[in-house]
Amino acid sequence: MLVTLDCFEDVSLINRKVVFLLLKKEAKVNGTALAKEIADDLMKKAAWNEAHNEVSFATLDFLAKSEQLGIRPANEGLYDGLSGLAFFFYELFVQTKEEKYIDFYKVLIQSAINISKNQQKFVSAYQGRLSPFFPILSELKNTGKSEFISYIDDTVQEITAEKFFEVDSNDWINGEASILTLLVETYKMTHSEKLRKILNKQGNLFIEKWRKQDVNDLKIGFAHGVSGIVRGLTSLYELMPSQTLRTLIENLLVYEFDHLSSQEDYRLCWGLPGLISARLTVIKILPNERI
Repeated sequence: MLVTLDCFEDVSLINRKVVFLLLKKEAKVNGTALAKEIADDLMKKAAWNEAHNEVSFATLDFLAKSEQLGIRPANEGLYDGLSGLAFFFYELFVQTKEEKYIDFYKVLIQSAINISKNQQKFVSAYQGRLSPFFPILSELKNTGKSEFISYIDDTVQEITAEKFFEVDSNDWINGEASILTLLVETYKMTHSEKLRKILNKQGNLFIEKWRKQDVNDLKIGFAHGVSGIVRGLTSLYELMPSQTLRTLIENLLVYEFDHLSSQEDYRLCWGLPGLISARLTVIKILPNERI
Protein backbone atom coordinates (compact mmCIF):
# COMPACT_ATOMS: atom_id res chain seq x y z
CA MET A 1 0.00 0.00 0.00
CA LEU A 2 1.71 3.18 -1.19
CA VAL A 3 0.69 6.71 -0.33
CA THR A 4 2.00 9.50 -2.58
CA LEU A 5 2.70 12.85 -0.97
CA ASP A 6 2.85 15.56 -3.61
CA CYS A 7 4.63 18.90 -3.32
CA PHE A 8 3.20 20.88 -0.42
CA GLU A 9 4.20 24.21 1.05
CA ASP A 10 4.67 24.80 4.75
CA VAL A 11 1.27 25.57 6.28
CA SER A 12 0.75 27.77 9.30
CA LEU A 13 -2.75 27.75 10.79
CA ILE A 14 -4.00 31.18 11.86
CA ASN A 15 -4.71 31.57 15.59
CA ARG A 16 -3.01 28.24 16.39
CA LYS A 17 0.50 27.52 17.58
CA VAL A 18 0.85 24.46 15.37
CA VAL A 19 2.89 24.50 12.19
CA PHE A 20 2.68 21.50 9.90
CA LEU A 21 5.99 20.88 8.17
CA LEU A 22 5.04 19.07 4.99
CA LEU A 23 7.26 17.51 2.38
CA LYS A 24 8.32 19.81 -0.46
CA LYS A 25 9.36 16.95 -2.72
CA GLU A 26 7.30 14.02 -3.89
CA ALA A 27 7.91 11.02 -1.67
CA LYS A 28 6.53 7.50 -1.56
CA VAL A 29 5.70 5.97 1.78
CA ASN A 30 5.14 2.23 2.10
CA GLY A 31 2.34 2.36 4.66
CA THR A 32 2.13 -1.40 5.15
CA ALA A 33 5.85 -1.67 5.86
CA LEU A 34 5.62 1.12 8.43
CA ALA A 35 2.57 -0.51 10.03
CA LYS A 36 4.48 -3.78 10.31
CA GLU A 37 7.36 -2.00 12.04
CA ILE A 38 4.93 -0.52 14.55
CA ALA A 39 3.20 -3.86 15.10
CA ASP A 40 6.43 -5.77 15.59
CA ASP A 41 7.63 -3.18 18.10
CA LEU A 42 4.34 -3.40 20.01
CA MET A 43 4.57 -7.18 20.17
CA LYS A 44 8.02 -6.90 21.72
CA LYS A 45 6.75 -4.47 24.36
CA ALA A 46 3.66 -6.49 25.31
CA ALA A 47 3.28 -7.62 28.93
CA TRP A 48 1.98 -11.20 29.16
CA ASN A 49 0.30 -13.01 32.03
CA GLU A 50 1.84 -16.14 33.50
CA ALA A 51 -0.33 -18.44 31.41
CA HIS A 52 0.68 -16.50 28.28
CA ASN A 53 -2.93 -16.16 27.10
CA GLU A 54 -3.60 -12.51 28.00
CA VAL A 55 -1.65 -9.38 27.17
CA SER A 56 -1.45 -5.75 28.23
CA PHE A 57 0.73 -2.68 27.81
CA ALA A 58 2.10 0.04 30.06
CA THR A 59 0.17 3.15 29.00
CA LEU A 60 1.08 6.76 29.67
CA ASP A 61 -2.13 8.66 30.39
CA PHE A 62 -3.82 11.19 32.62
CA LEU A 63 -4.82 9.25 35.71
CA ALA A 64 -8.48 9.10 36.69
CA LYS A 65 -9.74 12.21 38.53
CA SER A 66 -6.30 13.73 38.25
CA GLU A 67 -4.45 16.12 35.97
CA GLN A 68 -1.23 14.18 36.56
CA LEU A 69 0.34 11.93 33.96
CA GLY A 70 1.01 8.39 35.09
CA ILE A 71 1.42 4.79 33.97
CA ARG A 72 -1.58 2.48 33.88
CA PRO A 73 -2.34 -0.89 32.26
CA ALA A 74 -4.08 -0.72 28.89
CA ASN A 75 -7.85 -0.65 29.22
CA GLU A 76 -10.46 -2.42 27.09
CA GLY A 77 -11.12 0.60 24.87
CA LEU A 78 -11.45 0.91 21.15
CA TYR A 79 -10.32 4.54 21.47
CA ASP A 80 -7.18 4.06 23.55
CA GLY A 81 -6.95 0.43 24.61
CA LEU A 82 -6.81 -3.23 23.69
CA SER A 83 -9.83 -3.26 21.35
CA GLY A 84 -8.25 -0.53 19.22
CA LEU A 85 -4.98 -2.43 19.08
CA ALA A 86 -6.87 -5.59 18.17
CA PHE A 87 -8.50 -3.81 15.24
CA PHE A 88 -5.09 -2.56 14.07
CA PHE A 89 -3.59 -6.06 14.14
CA TYR A 90 -6.61 -7.59 12.42
CA GLU A 91 -6.46 -5.07 9.57
CA LEU A 92 -2.71 -5.63 9.28
CA PHE A 93 -3.36 -9.37 8.93
CA VAL A 94 -5.91 -8.66 6.20
CA GLN A 95 -3.25 -6.66 4.33
CA THR A 96 -0.30 -9.01 4.84
CA LYS A 97 -1.82 -12.46 5.51
CA GLU A 98 0.97 -13.01 8.05
CA GLU A 99 -0.23 -15.44 10.74
CA LYS A 100 1.61 -13.74 13.59
CA TYR A 101 -0.69 -10.74 13.28
CA ILE A 102 -3.94 -12.73 13.42
CA ASP A 103 -2.54 -14.73 16.35
CA PHE A 104 -1.76 -11.55 18.26
CA TYR A 105 -5.15 -10.11 17.32
CA LYS A 106 -6.86 -13.07 18.95
CA VAL A 107 -4.93 -12.60 22.18
CA LEU A 108 -5.65 -8.86 22.18
CA ILE A 109 -9.39 -9.18 21.57
CA GLN A 110 -9.73 -11.92 24.18
CA SER A 111 -7.86 -9.75 26.68
CA ALA A 112 -10.17 -6.84 25.86
CA ILE A 113 -13.22 -9.08 26.28
CA ASN A 114 -11.99 -10.30 29.67
CA ILE A 115 -11.78 -6.72 30.92
CA SER A 116 -15.03 -5.65 29.23
CA LYS A 117 -17.03 -8.38 30.92
CA ASN A 118 -16.49 -6.52 34.19
CA GLN A 119 -17.77 -3.26 32.70
CA GLN A 120 -21.51 -3.05 33.27
CA LYS A 121 -22.13 0.42 31.81
CA PHE A 122 -22.55 1.07 28.11
CA VAL A 123 -20.28 4.11 28.11
CA SER A 124 -19.99 4.46 24.32
CA ALA A 125 -18.84 2.44 21.32
CA TYR A 126 -15.28 3.29 22.34
CA GLN A 127 -15.19 2.43 26.04
CA GLY A 128 -16.88 -0.02 28.36
CA ARG A 129 -18.84 -3.15 27.62
CA LEU A 130 -19.31 -2.52 23.90
CA SER A 131 -15.73 -1.62 22.95
CA PRO A 132 -14.72 -5.10 21.59
CA PHE A 133 -17.70 -5.15 19.19
CA PHE A 134 -16.11 -3.28 16.29
CA PRO A 135 -13.08 -5.54 15.73
CA ILE A 136 -15.32 -8.62 15.95
CA LEU A 137 -17.79 -7.11 13.48
CA SER A 138 -14.86 -6.42 11.14
CA GLU A 139 -14.05 -10.13 11.23
CA LEU A 140 -17.66 -11.00 10.49
CA LYS A 141 -17.77 -8.57 7.59
CA ASN A 142 -14.58 -10.00 6.05
CA THR A 143 -15.06 -13.72 6.64
CA GLY A 144 -18.67 -14.25 7.76
CA LYS A 145 -17.51 -15.77 11.04
CA SER A 146 -15.59 -15.08 14.25
CA GLU A 147 -14.73 -17.27 17.19
CA PHE A 148 -15.58 -14.27 19.41
CA ILE A 149 -19.16 -13.80 18.19
CA SER A 150 -20.48 -15.30 21.43
CA TYR A 151 -19.35 -12.17 23.26
CA ILE A 152 -21.60 -10.04 21.05
CA ASP A 153 -24.49 -12.51 21.39
CA ASP A 154 -24.18 -12.65 25.18
CA THR A 155 -23.92 -8.88 25.52
CA VAL A 156 -26.93 -8.28 23.26
CA GLN A 157 -28.98 -10.53 25.53
CA GLU A 158 -28.16 -8.22 28.44
CA ILE A 159 -29.08 -5.01 26.63
CA THR A 160 -32.19 -3.23 27.79
CA ALA A 161 -33.56 0.18 26.87
CA GLU A 162 -33.02 1.17 30.50
CA LYS A 163 -29.27 0.66 30.12
CA PHE A 164 -29.21 3.54 27.68
CA PHE A 165 -30.31 5.86 30.45
CA GLU A 166 -27.11 4.99 32.32
CA VAL A 167 -25.08 6.62 29.53
CA ASP A 168 -23.79 9.97 30.76
CA SER A 169 -23.49 11.76 27.42
CA ASN A 170 -25.23 12.13 24.06
CA ASP A 171 -22.16 12.69 21.91
CA TRP A 172 -20.11 10.43 19.64
CA ILE A 173 -17.00 9.68 21.69
CA ASN A 174 -18.56 9.48 25.14
CA GLY A 175 -22.17 8.60 24.62
CA GLU A 176 -25.35 7.50 22.91
CA ALA A 177 -24.62 8.61 19.35
CA SER A 178 -21.84 6.09 18.75
CA ILE A 179 -23.77 3.37 20.61
CA LEU A 180 -26.70 3.81 18.22
CA THR A 181 -24.44 3.46 15.18
CA LEU A 182 -22.58 0.47 16.62
CA LEU A 183 -25.77 -1.38 17.54
CA VAL A 184 -27.37 -0.68 14.16
CA GLU A 185 -24.27 -2.13 12.49
CA THR A 186 -24.43 -5.08 14.89
CA TYR A 187 -28.06 -5.68 13.94
CA LYS A 188 -27.20 -5.58 10.24
CA MET A 189 -24.57 -8.29 10.82
CA THR A 190 -26.43 -10.49 13.33
CA HIS A 191 -30.13 -9.84 12.55
CA SER A 192 -30.97 -10.05 16.25
CA GLU A 193 -34.69 -9.37 16.68
CA LYS A 194 -34.16 -8.45 20.33
CA LEU A 195 -31.64 -5.81 19.29
CA ARG A 196 -34.04 -4.41 16.70
CA LYS A 197 -36.80 -4.05 19.29
CA ILE A 198 -34.43 -2.29 21.70
CA LEU A 199 -33.25 0.07 18.96
CA ASN A 200 -36.82 0.85 17.93
CA LYS A 201 -37.80 1.69 21.50
CA GLN A 202 -34.68 3.63 22.38
CA GLY A 203 -34.57 5.26 18.98
CA ASN A 204 -37.99 6.83 19.46
CA LEU A 205 -36.94 8.12 22.89
CA PHE A 206 -33.72 9.50 21.41
CA ILE A 207 -35.60 11.28 18.62
CA GLU A 208 -38.07 12.82 21.05
CA LYS A 209 -35.26 13.99 23.32
CA TRP A 210 -33.47 15.71 20.45
CA ARG A 211 -36.62 17.32 19.15
CA LYS A 212 -36.89 19.07 22.53
CA GLN A 213 -33.20 19.92 22.76
CA ASP A 214 -32.25 23.59 22.88
CA VAL A 215 -29.95 23.83 19.87
CA ASN A 216 -28.16 26.82 21.39
CA ASP A 217 -26.63 24.43 23.93
CA LEU A 218 -25.01 22.30 21.20
CA LYS A 219 -21.34 22.26 20.26
CA ILE A 220 -19.89 22.15 16.76
CA GLY A 221 -17.95 19.10 15.61
CA PHE A 222 -17.91 15.33 15.31
CA ALA A 223 -16.49 14.00 18.57
CA HIS A 224 -18.56 16.04 21.01
CA GLY A 225 -20.93 18.03 18.86
CA VAL A 226 -23.73 18.07 16.31
CA SER A 227 -22.01 16.08 13.54
CA GLY A 228 -21.45 13.07 15.78
CA ILE A 229 -25.03 13.18 17.06
CA VAL A 230 -26.32 13.41 13.50
CA ARG A 231 -24.17 10.41 12.54
CA GLY A 232 -25.94 8.38 15.23
CA LEU A 233 -29.37 9.63 14.13
CA THR A 234 -28.56 8.78 10.51
CA SER A 235 -27.74 5.19 11.46
CA LEU A 236 -31.07 5.06 13.22
CA TYR A 237 -32.75 6.41 10.07
CA GLU A 238 -31.38 3.42 8.13
CA LEU A 239 -33.24 1.12 10.52
CA MET A 240 -36.44 3.12 11.09
CA PRO A 241 -36.85 5.88 8.48
CA SER A 242 -39.42 8.59 9.15
CA GLN A 243 -40.06 12.14 8.03
CA THR A 244 -39.76 13.30 11.64
CA LEU A 245 -36.25 11.89 11.93
CA ARG A 246 -35.24 13.17 8.51
CA THR A 247 -36.36 16.70 9.39
CA LEU A 248 -34.51 16.54 12.71
CA ILE A 249 -31.27 15.50 10.99
CA GLU A 250 -31.56 18.23 8.36
CA ASN A 251 -32.33 20.93 10.92
CA LEU A 252 -29.37 19.96 13.10
CA LEU A 253 -27.00 20.07 10.14
CA VAL A 254 -28.34 23.44 9.01
CA TYR A 255 -27.85 24.78 12.55
CA GLU A 256 -24.26 23.54 12.59
CA PHE A 257 -23.52 24.96 9.14
CA ASP A 258 -24.89 28.35 10.20
CA HIS A 259 -22.38 28.42 13.07
CA LEU A 260 -19.30 27.51 11.04
CA SER A 261 -18.10 31.10 10.74
CA SER A 262 -16.46 30.86 14.16
CA GLN A 263 -15.10 27.37 13.57
CA GLU A 264 -11.41 27.67 12.69
CA ASP A 265 -10.32 24.32 14.06
CA TYR A 266 -8.85 21.76 11.67
CA ARG A 267 -8.85 18.78 14.00
CA LEU A 268 -11.02 15.76 13.17
CA CYS A 269 -12.72 15.82 16.58
CA TRP A 270 -13.77 19.47 16.75
CA GLY A 271 -13.28 21.03 13.36
CA LEU A 272 -14.02 20.97 9.67
CA PRO A 273 -12.61 17.49 8.81
CA GLY A 274 -15.11 15.86 11.16
CA LEU A 275 -17.98 17.94 9.81
CA ILE A 276 -17.12 16.91 6.25
CA SER A 277 -16.74 13.25 7.22
CA ALA A 278 -20.18 13.20 8.86
CA ARG A 279 -21.84 14.81 5.85
CA LEU A 280 -20.22 12.40 3.39
CA THR A 281 -21.84 9.58 5.33
CA VAL A 282 -25.19 11.32 5.73
CA ILE A 283 -25.64 12.18 2.03
CA LYS A 284 -25.25 8.51 1.08
CA ILE A 285 -28.37 7.78 3.12
CA LEU A 286 -30.18 11.12 2.90
CA PRO A 287 -29.25 12.82 -0.38
CA ASN A 288 -30.38 16.39 0.01
CA GLU A 289 -29.22 19.79 -1.27
CA ARG A 290 -29.62 21.28 2.21
CA ILE A 291 -26.98 18.85 3.51
